Amino acid sequence: MSTQHTQPEALRLADIVGGHCGDELRRLHTVNTELLAACQAMLASCYDMERNDETLAAVKATMLAVAKATGELKCPRY
Repeated sequence: MSTQHTQPEALRLADIVGGHCGDELRRLHTVNTELLAACQAMLASCYDMERNDETLAAVKATMLAVAKATGELKCPRY
């Protein structure tokens, strides 16, 4: 198996299906990339936030989502 960088699966599929579906996959990939960057930035600065149960739960949920999105946490495909 090659270790070279490959394009994300969503973009590969977008090229295959084309048309409106392909455009929507590309749009969702872009939005997902932006959300991931925002979550990572939030986590990097969350230590300035108040420490209460609600904040800690939100940080934990964000960390889990980022881990899934980056492949650091293996999760089943739906």
